[in-house]
Amino acid sequence: MIKGKFWQDGEASVIDNILMRIALSHEPKKEFSTVATQKDTFIYSRLFEFRDAKKALQKIIVGVELAKGENQDDYKKFLIEACKSMPENLTKSQAELEQILTATFASQTGIVTEQTGDMGKDLYTRLKERAKVLMNDGKIDEATDLLERAKTVPGSLQKLIEKGTKLIKQQKIDDAQKVYAEAIELAVSIEEGDLAGRLQDELTRASERPRVIEQILDIETKAKKALRDENVKRAAELYKDAAQLAVKLNDVDAMNEFTKKSQSLFDFYTADQKKKRSF
Repeated sequence: MIKGKFWQDGEASVIDNILMRIALSHEPKKEFSTVATQKDTFIYSRLFEFRDAKKALQKIIVGVELAKGENQDDYKKFLIEACKSMPENLTKSQAELEQILTATFASQTGIVTEQTGDMGKDLYTRLKERAKVLMNDGKIDEATDLLERAKTVPGSLQKLIEKGTKLIKQQKIDDAQKVYAEAIELAVSIEEGDLAGRLQDELTRASERPRVIEQILDIETKAKKALRDENVKRAAELYKDAAQLAVKLNDVDAMNEFTKKSQSLFDFYTADQKKKRSF
């Protein structure tokens, strides 16, 4: 929150004691500083000097309140970027400045409140990049909202996907469909159309899974009967069909099993057709 301005147009404006202590902590020209508060937290701040349009020297301080134990170095990049953005925005209202600082804070710090894996981290990165584009277009409110959602949505989505995948493996298709539907809705809410589409494909596969499994088992039964009837070529063709259906289930083990059986039987059939023996 913006609580005061320092040395603007050569005049100091101090709102309360903590602001005065922050200002004094940067003398003489100390770039980074820390000041304890009365709330068991501390302010980590940066002094930034620049020349205005009239070539007059101006000074600003941007700080962030941290809890004891937090690593201040994690926020140095934010302070540097925030200071860079302030000179051209100092004439804006306090509300606009707060939005700019909030957006810069969220985009420069790697804070994600939900634990995420690789998928979640990739999504978080994409959301940050989209937010930067919005900021460059002057859409500060939208950028701030997107960055706030980036703190929780990637982790929530990953948990839903992992839960849905587990339910599918447990053959709890109805429950998996509900979980994936929730994940799709969440992806749509942050305008991640490609991700929503992939999740929809997963949901479709989950819905079709019982029917596909039934087809595979029926084909396997027919293949075994073909072998009993010594129709090797027919059995090979049936196992090939089973392998192709296994792809729809994303079941690599089943696909490999049926592919090997099909290939072995085709090899047997081919060798049997080409036999050249004297008896």
